[in-house]
Amino acid sequence: MSQGIQEYTGNEKTHSRSTSSGSTVQQYPGGEPIDLEKVVVGSYTPTPLTPTSTKDGEEPSATNTNMAPPDGGYGWVVVGACFLNNFSMLGIMFSWGIFQQLYKDEVFPGQTSAVSWIGTLAFGFMYIVGGVCSLFAAKIGYRKMILMGSVLVAGGCVGASFATQVWHLYLTQGILYGLGAAMANPCVLSAPPQWFVVRRGMASGIAISGSGVGGLVFSVLIEKLNASIGHRWCLRVLGIVVWCSMVTSGLLIRQFSPNGAQAVNVSMKDVETMRKPAFLLLLSG
Repeated sequence: MSQGIQEYTGNEKTHSRSTSSGSTVQQYPGGEPIDLEKVVVGSYTPTPLTPTSTKDGEEPSATNTNMAPPDGGYGWVVVGACFLNNFSMLGIMFSWGIFQQLYKDEVFPGQTSAVSWIGTLAFGFMYIVGGVCSLFAAKIGYRKMILMGSVLVAGGCVGASFATQVWHLYLTQGILYGLGAAMANPCVLSAPPQWFVVRRGMASGIAISGSGVGGLVFSVLIEKLNASIGHRWCLRVLGIVVWCSMVTSGLLIRQFSPNGAQAVNVSMKDVETMRKPAFLLLLSG
């Protein structure tokens, strides 16, 4: 058996001692004692490393279990909150076709081309301004961004209910609603993946599916409300519904970070990414 034991040939000296059972224990400086007899028979299991603190700029230890997302737990609450936000905010946007038909047939007849720009402005501002809003969301936190966005989205709906000219709808149901959606949309897209690893795809899919489900529900609801209480009160009801949904979502959504911080500080120098050709090409559609 002694022939199968390789002696330590490093520069540092080893320290040996005998145990009560007669086996030899060898210990390296700074390490744990190793029973050579156990190593030979294959019963030795090294003690796992414990987490160590790191200085600023150093890579954290791989054994720090706090670095890993929980892959569940409160993450499912975040997924539900994002689903709720998409259900109301995007569900109403995806039902724009019903309002467009109503506006060009009854409210503003003969202005088909002008009316079509309302929905274009809403979606355009949400996607174009959303890139800039994502930087501010990382700076000040998702909760504040969603709550501020809820005011603009609800204000866009309520403001549109008082519109008497098409350009009034440009400012309210188009630009104002689109800006509010731009503030909230990056938050609900990026929050679920932070909480999951194995189920990341499923979590993101559930959150995003809220927009499709909301589109189905609100398309039916808007038609019934328009027929029963008129389009002006319909818009006011939608404003209340979307505000309540987004406020609830904003209060429940949290960012995941290893140290438990709610907001992740980023440098505004990250705006350089928006100047890259790949980003500009994607933005141009």
